[in-house]
Amino acid sequence: MISRLIELNREGGVSEVLRGIRDFTYLSPASRLFTLIYREKSLELGEIKIQFEIANTESLRRAIGHGEIPTLKKYASEIQSSDVVWDVGANQGTYSIIAALKGAEVHAFEPGSDMVSLAERNAKLNNVDDKITFHNVALGETNETMILRAAERPGVRWIAEEGDGEKVTVVRGEDVDAPSPDVIKIDVEGAEQQVLEGLGDKLDGCRSCFIEVHSQSSKEESPIQAKLQDAGYSTVWIQDDMIHAELDSPTDA
Repeated sequence: MISRLIELNREGGVSEVLRGIRDFTYLSPASRLFTLIYREKSLELGEIKIQFEIANTESLRRAIGHGEIPTLKKYASEIQSSDVVWDVGANQGTYSIIAALKGAEVHAFEPGSDMVSLAERNAKLNNVDDKITFHNVALGETNETMILRAAERPGVRWIAEEGDGEKVTVVRGEDVDAPSPDVIKIDVEGAEQQVLEGLGDKLDGCRSCFIEVHSQSSKEESPIQAKLQDAGYSTVWIQDDMIHAELDSPTDA
């Protein structure tokens, strides 16, 4: 256990250590027992209440905030009813459902067929299935077919060129037939940079971005933050591994 924590610290610092501890906790026998007890569980974020189907230990994590309560609250405060919101790496639908409950038009991107099915059920459970369009694809830098590989923890998957897993379609965001986002959230287990590269002019005019950054040793070294700043965004770190970027308002010369 100690050696694993040292390895995680070397890979990504304190944020990866905390992530590892959380993962260990939710993979414990006690956690699995909870999934047998609960069929549904709710998460309350101020006036917003989200219902989750408890399908696995990852569902339980999502239902208690997934360690992201500050980010979820900030994200919810940014959404306006007139917005188009893209949720890239929708997983079980938390961010999509929050945006839909705020009245936004939501486009959720999730390549795993089983996870899309669960997210759709969660959307229906929260009576917002008519506000969310699910795209059963991954966003990336190129248009191709790749493999969605699964980690030991349910809900954690990543895109690879080969290996065991589900064949999935990867598309550039700029090629997606959907309105450009006003707000975008990206959490794709290390492929965030590729998603940004593939968005093209879809990112133009997007006023607010929430992007999780994986496996970094220092905030100052993040190429994602640098790219956002080059594109005219002001960036802040909400949590150790989550960037919030706001498009700078143009000023008169």
